[in-house]
Amino acid sequence: MAETFFIMLVLIGSFFLLNVILAVIMDTFDEVASQEGEKIRKNKADLRQLKKDYGFEVSESEAERKSSDSEISSDVDDSKDGSQSQGEGEFGTI
Repeated sequence: MAETFFIMLVLIGSFFLLNVILAVIMDTFDEVASQEGEKIRKNKADLRQLKKDYGFEVSESEAERKSSDSEISSDVDDSKDGSQSQGEGEFGTI
């Protein structure tokens, strides 16, 4: 009787401890995975902001603004003194 109790105690205890160890490992894995996910989201947001800052990602309103700015700058170039002949730039003939 004592032998069967001891064997059952060892078997049930080992399964219980195995479950506890696996639960701790799984909890730690989930925590690390969520932290990595947060880092990835933060890095993506930083990259998106850098793209916007350096002009690689342009929204439609910014594209319209840039095209209107280029039209204004071309109008300013046309209104300069016409003393240079066609094909001559600031540094001479092209």
